[in-house]
Amino acid sequence: MKKYILLFVATLALSFAGCDHESDFTSPNYAALQAGPADIKVELGGSTSYELNVYTANIVNEDRVIDIVVRESSSMSPAAYSLPETVVIPGGSNEAAFTVDVQDVNFSPNGESLIIGLAAQENFSTGDDFQLNVSLSCDSPLVIDFVFDGYANETTWNVKDTDGNTILEGGPYAEGAASATVERCLPDGDYTFSIFDAYGDGLTFPNEGSVTLTFAGEELVVIPGDFDEEATEAFTLGGSSSAD
Repeated sequence: MKKYILLFVATLALSFAGCDHESDFTSPNYAALQAGPADIKVELGGSTSYELNVYTANIVNEDRVIDIVVRESSSMSPAAYSLPETVVIPGGSNEAAFTVDVQDVNFSPNGESLIIGLAAQENFSTGDDFQLNVSLSCDSPLVIDFVFDGYANETTWNVKDTDGNTILEGGPYAEGAASATVERCLPDGDYTFSIFDAYGDGLTFPNEGSVTLTFAGEELVVIPGDFDEEATEAFTLGGSSSAD
């Protein structure tokens, strides 16, 4: 019996020692951006903003200044965004926020991404980067409807502007897919749409397919499936730029 009492006392002492050790724990000097990614929209030719939160693992009495960095892996043009160089965590707090302003400058119709991080500092570690995905929004997007022939994996396409720049492209699609719809916002102007079939029989076997381009409820282009290797059609959105 005496042996069991001594064992109990020893276990209790170890428990109290563990509690004392935990009371000495100090939260790390660590900061992180809110979890991402986030998806937002900006009006064609317009602007928008997004508030991004920063959190720290501990609270100290003095203000802490952390550098904000934009990663080179971002696709967004520097002319399209603005944000502060630093964020200040006020003394006595473990959170702060800053605003990212975005405008439609050099935007791809497929959208852009901005990857933001906090710079690591001496005796201060930081968390994962935050990705902000921004897509264009408009009242009347260009709608491209595909009806495939059974071999959607053979189909690719693109849209080019009057300078020959490819501004939209897609495909190939999953084999056996019956249809697909693409909606994108484009500025008014003149464009060409091209569709390609890798096998060279268009959208004709085993089913008869087609492609239709629609804008503001109006059919602009209809391409039947019997185009063999490729077909190209011109179309205009809004007022023709070549008419000026």
